[in-house]
Amino acid sequence: MTSQADQDEAGARTVLSELRATNLQLQATIDQLRVELENRAAHTAAAVQQAQASFTGEVNQLMATVQKMRDQLEEQAAAGAAAVQAVRASGEAEANQLRATIGTLRTTLEAAKADGAQDLASAETAFAHERTTLQNQIQSLRVALEERS
Repeated sequence: MTSQADQDEAGARTVLSELRATNLQLQATIDQLRVELENRAAHTAAAVQQAQASFTGEVNQLMATVQKMRDQLEEQAAAGAAAVQAVRASGEAEANQLRATIGTLRTTLEAAKADGAQDLASAETAFAHERTTLQNQIQSLRVALEERS
């Protein structure tokens, strides 16, 4: 029986030895997979960090572009408001000048109208005086003519 027991023990050692070898092989595979997984995780983390840096730069550039466009838009709005104000001021100045010109022309017209009325009245007075003088002369000439006849 010793030989059977020896064989069983030798078989068990062989199985145990094979199990240990398989276990060592599995542990080596696990270690390799762990290292590969850590490498991939590191590469992935680096890629994510690089993408974040790239996107951060792009976002910053876009924000700067938006700010620049906003500033340009505000400048254009201010320039437009200034142009509108200048046109309003110019229009108001022109309207004031026209009002002043109208006032001056109205005053001149009224003065000319008053002068015309005064000239007419003077002419009518002179005509009435001349008519009276002529009527008196006609009367004198009639009397003188009647005396001769």
